[in-house]
Amino acid sequence: MADAVRAILPSHYLHTFIDEGIRPDARAFMESRTTSLRRGVVSRADGSASVDLGKTSVVAGVTLVPFTTTLSERGDGRLSVKVDMAACDPQGPASGRESEAALALTSLVSKTLMGAGILPLERLIVKQGVAAWEVKLSVFFLNDGGNAADAALLAAVAALADTSIPPAELDETGAVVETSGEATAMPLTGTPISLSFAILTRKDGVQQLLVDPSAEEEAVCRSSLSVVLVVPAEGGSAEARCGAAPLMLHKPGGAPVPQKLVTEAIAVARKRAARLLTLLEQS
Repeated sequence: MADAVRAILPSHYLHTFIDEGIRPDARAFMESRTTSLRRGVVSRADGSASVDLGKTSVVAGVTLVPFTTTLSERGDGRLSVKVDMAACDPQGPASGRESEAALALTSLVSKTLMGAGILPLERLIVKQGVAAWEVKLSVFFLNDGGNAADAALLAAVAALADTSIPPAELDETGAVVETSGEATAMPLTGTPISLSFAILTRKDGVQQLLVDPSAEEEAVCRSSLSVVLVVPAEGGSAEARCGAAPLMLHKPGGAPVPQKLVTEAIAVARKRAARLLTLLEQS
């Protein structure tokens, strides 16, 4: 009977749990799902990572590709991002469609990384005015169990942190070739960490935050909010850095969010970010 109600009346099913102070998967309102992270999972990539966030599974890979610049340009390197959710397409990976969700996530991850300013593109120059590295970041979803944005950004940042830049020079033809010597770590100056919330309007009209929403909760809730902390690479413990980190808010449409809920979301995000930062730095 419960499964039938869940399928036919998903909103009623969710509200039944919320009224009892719990969520369908037995989490508290401010409790995130179990998160695991591994780096170096794709041997042929220059950097890679996988993230499991509840039932959401993501793999991100980085490939460094040289490109030519001109003396008239600044000549910095560049970052390109692509999110692939074909494996989550109801019609199967072979449908060839690029979903609106994948396009939206591509834009979100790219704008977040560039807006956070954590990747100094001038450090990707091979030779000024001649050649530089393009950082091609690909994020592949194996399963979308909800909160795709947080999982995609976490995997992307972990893959960048796993990337090493090889020593390189130009040969007699002007092509970029790798040389002997030690590779250098990707020069990241910080770590953007996102924590997203679904916003559910309860039967009494009160808006309720649900951190790290499942796909089931996202389908019912009409509004959401993401808090992105840009955590500096240095400056003390994870808790200290996250506690003082500047932040960005992402509110993709829906009803306005009361300031009280925004303040609550930021406080929860700072605590959660410290745990995720430790996970990232120890992986």
